[in-house]
Parts: sequence; C-alpha cells; structure tokens
Amino acid sequence: MICAPQSWPTEPSARTGGAARPRSSSATPDGHVTGEAAPSAAAVLPTDSADAHADVVIVGGGAMGTVFKARHKRLNRIVALKILKPSLARDKRYVERLRREARIVASLSHPHIVTGYDLGEEGGYHFFVMEFVEGKSLRQLLVEWGMFAEEYVLRVAREVAEALDHA
Repeated sequence: MICAPQSWPTEPSARTGGAARPRSSSATPDGHVTGEAAPSAAAVLPTDSADAHADVVIVGGGAMGTVFKARHKRLNRIVALKILKPSLARDKRYVERLRREARIVASLSHPHIVTGYDLGEEGGYHFFVMEFVEGKSLRQLLVEWGMFAEEYVLRVAREVAEALDHA
C-alpha cells in the first residue's frame, strides 16, 4: 500500500499560483522546494516498490503532485518518482493525464528528454518512475547568475527545440 508522506503538500505556493508544496520543506529564493529527507521509503512508496527504493528525498512539488529523488535498489540507479496528489487521484482526468505523460515519455528516446521507467497505482495512489537528472533549474540559475550569456540561451533553446522536434 502506498501512503502519503507525513509532509504531503497541502500549503499553496505563490510560485505555482496556488499549487501545493511540502509543508515542512524549505524553498530556495526562487520558490523551488529544496531536497528534504522523506519520512521513510515505506511512507511514500507502494509496498512493492518500497523494498525497491531507498534514500527517498523530496525534490519538488507542483500542481499535480510531488517529485521524489530515490535510489532504485534493483536497478541500482537514481530515479525520479512522481506521485499524483491524493485529491487529484480521485479525478479520472488527472489520472489519465499522468498516464498519458508516462506513456509519451516512455515512447521517446532522446538525449534531452528523460526516460520513463514505470507507471503504477497502488491503494489509490498513482505514480510515475522516470530518469532523474541532477542539476539546477533555469530559474535557480537565473537567481544565481543574474542573467544568462547569449551563448547559453542559444544552446538551451537549441536543445529544447531538438527535444520538441523529436517528440
């Protein structure tokens, strides 16, 4: 059975226009949720997957759910685990949206698109396991750097365009 973490997102975030973010986590100056140790793997993962994941850390929250960074024991790799908010899991449209996202991601293979590994549901909780990409968001970099060099903007725009063209 999958259980909500003790700090399941319930407070609105100004950054996401009312979307929730974890109650007890801290946020960077740009409004992103910083990594925080989750209560335990068993508290945030389906039973079948709790034994398969370790070192679970909250890395972000948004309108649809919470994303965790975890080590997948059987694959021996770091993954991102997106869990749909319980309040949205009761709405078939949001469940289908998560499923559609997972199917689309799983059908693509491109250096600038994450790889999808698994999709599931247990105890009313819907989740998507995908590749975890280490790094900072563009927003975090903008806060840190103040502005981007033209070459950097062009490189990122080119990579995004290549990924979109592939999709």
